[in-house]
Amino acid sequence: MTLLFSLFLALTPPAAPELTSAETTALGERKPIVRTSSDGQTVLAAIDMVASPADVIAAVLDVGARKDEVGSIEKVTIYAQTPEQMKVKYDISLMGFDAVMNLIYDIDAANHFVKYSTDTSVENDIEGSSGSYHAVALPNGATRLYYRVNVPDEGAAWLKKALLEKNLPEQIQGIRARAEN
Repeated sequence: MTLLFSLFLALTPPAAPELTSAETTALGERKPIVRTSSDGQTVLAAIDMVASPADVIAAVLDVGARKDEVGSIEKVTIYAQTPEQMKVKYDISLMGFDAVMNLIYDIDAANHFVKYSTDTSVENDIEGSSGSYHAVALPNGATRLYYRVNVPDEGAAWLKKALLEKNLPEQIQGIRARAEN
């Protein structure tokens, strides 16, 4: 019972962030927002879409589609999957550097929340990847997707930051396009 309770707490979605008036305006104009914390360790992206929270999370979990949407992803392989968890290997190429990143996605479908982290049981070129996706229904019938990424201090942090700056807008716009179809 304690393990189940711990898992439940671990998947509790974070509170929605405070948005500036400029960010709220951009989202209302269907533009994504991306902000980095003052210490550079956390990136937050948000985008609004005309889709249900369940459809948004389904689009988030359609990781195979990212190969065609995100320029640095060469190959996507799902190597384990249950309704509560998915393990994915990403083969990435950026600035002449090839890397492998394996992620575990923990899925809380009822709360429209997905938390991910590096699968440390297999070899990775990019360590310390973690973050979350949270789809929140808005009063106007749309859904806002919050995508949080924690940037590691060590190892290939420079590569991860480059991937975020280049690929994060591509990724969330691809999620919106799939969710709205």
